[in-house]
Amino acid sequence: MSTAVRNPLIASQLFNVPLLVLPSKLDAVIYGIQERIGVQIDNAPEPSAFLSKEGDVVREGGYRIIEGVAIIEVFGALAHRGGYQADSTYILGYETVARRFHAALNNPAVHTILFVFDTPGGEVAGVFDLSNLIYQSLGKKRIVGFVSDMACSAGQLMAAACSEVRASITACTGSVGVVMRHIDQSKMIKDMGVKITNIFVGDHKVDGNPFEPLPENVRARYEDICIKLYNLFTGRIALYRSMELQAVVDTQAQVYIGDEGLDVGFVDGIETLDETLERLISERGVAPKSLTSMENKSMSETTVTGKPAPTSVAAAIDEPPKKKVDAAPAPAALATTDEPPAVDAGVAMQQRIQSIIGSDEGKSNPDLASHLAFKTSMSASDAKAALLAAGAGVKPAAGVLGDAMAGVKQPDLGVEGGVGDGAEMSDADRMCASYAMATGTGNVNNKIGGGS
Repeated sequence: MSTAVRNPLIASQLFNVPLLVLPSKLDAVIYGIQERIGVQIDNAPEPSAFLSKEGDVVREGGYRIIEGVAIIEVFGALAHRGGYQADSTYILGYETVARRFHAALNNPAVHTILFVFDTPGGEVAGVFDLSNLIYQSLGKKRIVGFVSDMACSAGQLMAAACSEVRASITACTGSVGVVMRHIDQSKMIKDMGVKITNIFVGDHKVDGNPFEPLPENVRARYEDICIKLYNLFTGRIALYRSMELQAVVDTQAQVYIGDEGLDVGFVDGIETLDETLERLISERGVAPKSLTSMENKSMSETTVTGKPAPTSVAAAIDEPPKKKVDAAPAPAALATTDEPPAVDAGVAMQQRIQSIIGSDEGKSNPDLASHLAFKTSMSASDAKAALLAAGAGVKPAAGVLGDAMAGVKQPDLGVEGGVGDGAEMSDADRMCASYAMATGTGNVNNKIGGGS
């Protein structure tokens, strides 16, 4: 018979805490360790069915470089701090992934960083910081995600932060939702003839304890926490993928297979890992023109603040590149050449973006800098001048995701017909308009988003 409340530290990571993980994976973990944490589940599968057999090879985390492409594997369940083998899965820490990412980002031998995902997700703590780190680094090096064969929940958030996402034909993506479990052991404890008394100070100190049924007010509080995190989660996905917030919400935590993820907007193309790697090696850190062109990028996408999303150049695509991998130069030929590749439009665009957002003026006003870099055709010098002129007059937006959580209806700030049709102008658009009028550089619609 199971005993009550064993290994409370392990239990505290599974119950009464919000998780960004596939519910089926959470079930597998609970089934596998139920005896260790004192959980008794009626008609549950045999725990051994979910445990690794003794002698199985433990897969360690990897970071390697192949012809300038740094490959960082993200697999197993994810936790704030990890790096160990549990009975039912490998636990990889966000901090471990961040260290490898920093190393690759600062390595001059690396021109592209490729995240390879095979994870059902995991803890909330740490994933938003890591995904934001990836997203904020897009102007430094090309960062690509590949789903082989799962990037769900927390894994989906990390993949979305990359400049582009490729996936295998059977890859699972999505599960943009939050789950929390509570266990009520009160009946089991009563049947055992055991009585547990909580002695505490603070009305909410023992909220959610497993020795009594969950009170309605505590359940409501837990639901509020899940809703808050869900709004944060969906808002970040919308921002990173340049999707409408409602489109992300409409997925309702659905899991998508292969090209279904392409249809919904979570994936940019379907190919094998070998094809992706070969292509990235041949492109040497520079996205094809079909990936860097801003001319066909729809300006209807908005972030959760109603402002145009500061999408990276590599993510601004409407369809996968038409260039076939078979036509790419062989890696061996690239390795023997002494001549650097010619600076094309893609490189020039990346240099312009980095010059704007990496400048002192850009760092003092990052929101406006991102808008000028990604959503206008201003030269770097003109953008810096605009940022300098803005000074403290245009402050970075505060509570970007908090506004979305409050459910405030956001205006459509698409430039075509938006500024003149009574729609509210964002601070960035207003600054661009003022700059255009002051310098005589032309119609603001020609400056924002590269319109003609």
